[in-house]
Amino acid sequence: MFEQNILPDSLKRSGWRCNILDYDAVTVALGAELFLAPMSFIVIICLIVAVSSARFANRCDILKLNRVIGIVLLILGIFTIFTKYYL
Repeated sequence: MFEQNILPDSLKRSGWRCNILDYDAVTVALGAELFLAPMSFIVIICLIVAVSSARFANRCDILKLNRVIGIVLLILGIFTIFTKYYL
């Protein structure tokens, strides 16, 4: 197949990022709808959680932070296994 290379070198080197952007552009071009209300809600919640977790991480010592991260990853792992095998 013939491929046109219209991207600049800096974007070609980034690899998968361009593929994701291409996929998004193609799905919208093919008629997929963007739901702005849920998308905006998720972006706002992610920003709030990122700011609050950064404030928490800056205040606590490294041992406590490692325990919290370990517990959160353990809970996420258990939830992932549960949803994969039981739902």
